Amino acid sequence: MRMLVTGCNGVLGRALASRLLEVRPDYEVFGIDLTQPVGIQGMARDLADLDVTRRAVVRIEPDVVFHCAGSVSGRDITTLAQRILVPTQALVKALELEVPAAVFVLPGSVTEYGTLPTGHLAFSEDDDPAPASPYGVVKVAQTGIALKAADAGLDARVGRVFDLIGPGSPPSLIPGRVASQLALIAAGEAEPRIELGVLSGVRDYVDIRDACDGLIAVAEHGVFGRIYNICSGVRRTPREAVEALVRCSGLEVEVAEERRGAANRDPDASVGDPSRAARELKWHPVIDFEASACDAVSAARAELEESEVP
Repeated sequence: MRMLVTGCNGVLGRALASRLLEVRPDYEVFGIDLTQPVGIQGMARDLADLDVTRRAVVRIEPDVVFHCAGSVSGRDITTLAQRILVPTQALVKALELEVPAAVFVLPGSVTEYGTLPTGHLAFSEDDDPAPASPYGVVKVAQTGIALKAADAGLDARVGRVFDLIGPGSPPSLIPGRVASQLALIAAGEAEPRIELGVLSGVRDYVDIRDACDGLIAVAEHGVFGRIYNICSGVRRTPREAVEALVRCSGLEVEVAEERRGAANRDPDASVGDPSRAARELKWHPVIDFEASACDAVSAARAELEESEVP
């Protein structure tokens, strides 16, 4: 089996490629990114260029494509669409023309759902998207590209990933940002105070390694044209995540929450129903929340130490 991970130098793509090498050693893993892939074989290519993308997939001949490429930052829909939708359209077209038997796995996003309506306990995959951010709007459109390709005959599947925690969790999310700040505090490079926005609301945290396993399960056991929630189904507040990270650090740290005037682009409440993934993929998260928080802190410290080695 030949696996292709696009965006392999990004947070999720890097974690997924590493996880594939760890848990599926019999697979060949290739990467494509705008820069030369790190740690795996592959090539630097701009997926927005259809001809370039066609040549790349012909050369690799993947059995499965995990499409992790695309920006997670920015508030401008036009810019996000250029970075996310254009490469997705080109990649899907290239696969349809050159490798039509490939399985296409798209990591979706919890931001596609928006916030839970009053009285609604968890999002199911059949709920209508109601994104509350430009990124969510663009991710809904990206999922639409995948599902339209499935209607046209490509074996496209979507794993809708909820809030990530664990080693290497992105700084765009609170756990990653706090873990990085705790590493600086531990190294004596920052004051023992962390200023954050609103920490209320409800989130569904999933360890990044569990999320990668969920995407692998989508590829191996998922159904053509289907969406799967990659989530825990457990309700937690961002403050609980921050408190777990601080406990793991062993530091005395002041956490300052800015309650008024703080920009909060995340949904107020986002919890997923993982039952479809459990039933059809035989997948569920296995990494304990506290262990995930501690691993995030340890990884951030190791990364900081590595970056400071001359």
